[in-house]
Amino acid sequence: MTKNDGSDTDIRPNGRSEPEILVKVGDALAKVREIAQEGRDKLILYFIDMAIFQVCDSLRAELNKVKGRPSAPLSDEAAVG
Repeated sequence: MTKNDGSDTDIRPNGRSEPEILVKVGDALAKVREIAQEGRDKLILYFIDMAIFQVCDSLRAELNKVKGRPSAPLSDEAAVG
């Protein structure tokens, strides 16, 4: 189904590359976060923020593989949410 060489030609069952899927997931999580923020439930917001962080970190790693560079860790100054 997928190639494991890290190329940007990886094909998923729905025809999208992993970075494209991660962007879609990130967009969906951002929308969910907006809705959850209205409820002001800090625990739910925390879990959504952590999920967004993981998606961003995974996307950065995938994009760096495509560019042939090692993935740099996110900065300590990165703001979540």
